[in-house]
Amino acid sequence: MSDLIEYYISEALFKLEEVYNWNKFVKPILIAYNISQQNSIKMTLYFLIYGKIARLLIEREIFNKNTLLNKVITLIYKLLLFRENARIVIKKVQKKIRQDYSM
Repeated sequence: MSDLIEYYISEALFKLEEVYNWNKFVKPILIAYNISQQNSIKMTLYFLIYGKIARLLIEREIFNKNTLLNKVITLIYKLLLFRENARIVIKKVQKKIRQDYSM
């Protein structure tokens, strides 16, 4: 009977060690957090830091043939953002010029 109790105690201790082994969980949790879209900035932290869309290893196998396409799509997206920002700045400058030189 004591062998059975020792077995269950050792199994329970092993499971507890597995649960409290944070080294296994911290890195995947950080990766998941960094590649998930943040509501406040409307983009992922990975994109904000590195300027590109994060790809997981499994996605690399799927999109490996389309890497050039993904780069083109990213560049088009960035171009649209830059154009929109340029329009806003131009409108502000034109408005200021009209105010400064109106009679």
